[in-house]
This record gives sequence, structure tokens and C-alpha cells, in this order.
Amino acid sequence: MSRSKFYQLFIISFIIAALATLHLPIFKEGFIVTISIVFLPFFIYLNENLGALSICSITAFISPLIRYLTLLPQYDYNVAFSMTLPDISFYITYGLIFYFVYEHRKKKTLMNFIITTIFCDYGSNIIEMLFRVGFGGINITILKGLLIVAFLRSGMLLILIISMKHYKSFLVNQEHEIRYRYLLNLTSTFKSEIYFMKKNMGHIEEVMENSFQAYKMGEVEKVSSELRETLLNLTKEVHEIKKSYIRVIQGIKKTFPELMELSDLDLKTLTSILTLNTEEQLKEKKKVMFKCILSGNALVKNHYYFMSILSNLVQNAIEASENALNPLVILNISAKEDFILITVRDTGAGIAPEHLKHIFSPGFSTKFDPETGNINRGIGLTLVKDLIDEKFRGTISVDTEYKIGTIFSIKLPKKYLEEGIL
Repeated sequence: MSRSKFYQLFIISFIIAALATLHLPIFKEGFIVTISIVFLPFFIYLNENLGALSICSITAFISPLIRYLTLLPQYDYNVAFSMTLPDISFYITYGLIFYFVYEHRKKKTLMNFIITTIFCDYGSNIIEMLFRVGFGGINITILKGLLIVAFLRSGMLLILIISMKHYKSFLVNQEHEIRYRYLLNLTSTFKSEIYFMKKNMGHIEEVMENSFQAYKMGEVEKVSSELRETLLNLTKEVHEIKKSYIRVIQGIKKTFPELMELSDLDLKTLTSILTLNTEEQLKEKKKVMFKCILSGNALVKNHYYFMSILSNLVQNAIEASENALNPLVILNISAKEDFILITVRDTGAGIAPEHLKHIFSPGFSTKFDPETGNINRGIGLTLVKDLIDEKFRGTISVDTEYKIGTIFSIKLPKKYLEEGIL
């Protein structure tokens, strides 16, 4: 036996022995009923690789020893020894019955396990009682009492195992929920990036055509060969950029095919996921408060794009509110008969008038870090407006007031939300 298995057996046996000190004496002095016999089969159930006979054999040594030591202050050592010695017969009998009745079965079910523990409990108690009082000391009252004890302890064992299974199931469901939230966020990000890259490919195509036309015009106008070569190289480089975009898109789709096809979700589920993700994010930014209010419900077919819209607006609102006196972001979604109305309100500094007309323009950003020189790439609101326009045929407007805050208002036709755009 390996050292790790021996340590496991010792720890389990010690726990059972410690629990055995909590007991009730019944029928005969020295004979006790203890809660530890609920945990003995429970540990056997959890540690099937150790074997019931091994667990019971080690316990048959440790438990009587600990009980003997606890009895010495009250009894003579010979009396204490005679009171604890029959305990050995209980554990050995328990392990043998379990070994022959259950461990050799081909079909092992929970019900078979519980029935086996009843036989083990009842049979072991009878053997122990025989060691204590002999055949003449056992009567029908004792036999009935031992049977009731066996059923009660096995019933408690069943409740304990079922509770453990439910708890494990709860943990698994929590883990699945976290993974699903992560999967949805990842999918929304990929979908949005692919959408934006495809959109940019159109612009890249125009730039490539224009640069090639400039090259052709250079031939007609007889400009210098260096300039014509530069224009031709520019056309080739733009073409390579386009090919790189295509390779990236294809790579994402091949690497994460399952991410591209999640089932349709409703507003209730989406807002719940968004709220949980936002609250986790805000653990590091404890000043900002986030509230999500949902009225009504609706199915969302292109929920990746819908989540991208909400995530971008909420993220922008959080960043805008970080330095506010009372930082608050409120997402309000209302499902009407024909439309979905969305507002994202923050208590930030507002948007300057000179910036307001550019906020949906590609590349525009006020988020500049003077220390690092890094600037936000400025596609968040551009992506939001494009998705609203092209994927949902909706509208977006902004209302802002200096040092008061900003409200983004969105109106989406319900039919495009539920059916998607072909």
C-alpha cells in the first residue's frame, strides 16, 4: 500500500473514531450507538479505491484505542478494556459484510449501497452484542432496536449522500454558467471584430482600386518611374492587407467553430449575463454603481451583436463615470409591442460640444494617455452605430450635458431583433 493511501486511511479512521466519542449507551453497558457509523459508509462511498475492508480494519484498531483512553479516567483499565474490545468485532464484521455483499456486485447503485449499509449496520451490531452478552442475553427487543438503529443511520446516510450530490451539481452548474458567460462574451467579441473587419475590407478594396488607378494615371501622365513604382507597391501592400484580413477571419472561424453558433437567447438571459459580468468588472472599481432595469422580454436572434452594443455602451458609461462625485450607470431596456427601447445613462462629465458630432466617426477617440502615448482605436461607438443601423435597422441618439452626464437612446424594431436580417 502506498504511503498516501495509508495516510488517507489513517485520517478517515481517526475522524470516525473522534465522532464515535459522541454516543448514546443503550441495552448493555459498553454498547453504544454513535453517529460515526453514518460517516463510516459515507467515507467508504467517497473512497471506493481504498476498499471497505481496509477502512474498517484500520478503524477497528484506532477507534477502540481512542475510546479505551477516554474511559480510563472513569473505569479500571481491565473494565475499560472489556468495554472497548467488542468494538473491534463491529468494524471487522462491517468491513467483511460490505466486502462480500456489495464490492463484488457488478451493478453498483446508490440503492444497493444503502441496502448493504443496513445489513452491515444490523449484522455488525448483532455480532458485537453477542460478544458482550452472549446468545442468552439477546432478546426480541434488542433485535428490533438494532434494526431501527440500522434503518435510521442508513436513512441519515442517504440524506447526506443526496445532499452532497446536489451540492456538487450546484457547483457544476455554477461552473457551467461562468463558462457560458465567458463563451458568450468571447463570441460577441469575435463576431463584432469579424463584422468590423469585413466592413473595413470594403474600404481596403476602394483604397486598392484608387491606388491602382493612380498608378495607371501615372503612366498616362508620364510621371517619374519612382512614383509609379511607389504607387504599384502601395497597391500590392494594400492587397496583402486585405489577404491578411481574410486569413484572420478564416482562422477565427476554423479555430472556434462552436463559438459561432450559439442558440438564440432572450433579453432576460442576456441582461442577466451582462449584469453579472459588469458586477465582476466593477469589483475593482467599487466607486461605480451599475443598475440594469428590464421591462418585458423578447427573443434576440443575433444576440452576439446585441451584446456588443450593450457591452460597448455600458463600458463607455463606466469609464465616463469613474471620476464623478456619485458615479452611476443605468441600463434600461423596455420591450414594447413593436420596438425595444434602450437607454444607457451615466453621471460622467458629459461630451464636449466640439466632440459630439464626431463620436460615431471611425477612429475618433478622446481617450489618450499622455504618459504612454497610447490612444484608444476609437471603433466602439462606430461599431455600435453600424450594428444598430445594419443588423437591427434601428436608431441611436445621444443627449449630453456638461458635468451632468450622458444618455444614449436606442430604438430597435422588434421584428429585426427576433428574426434577424437575412
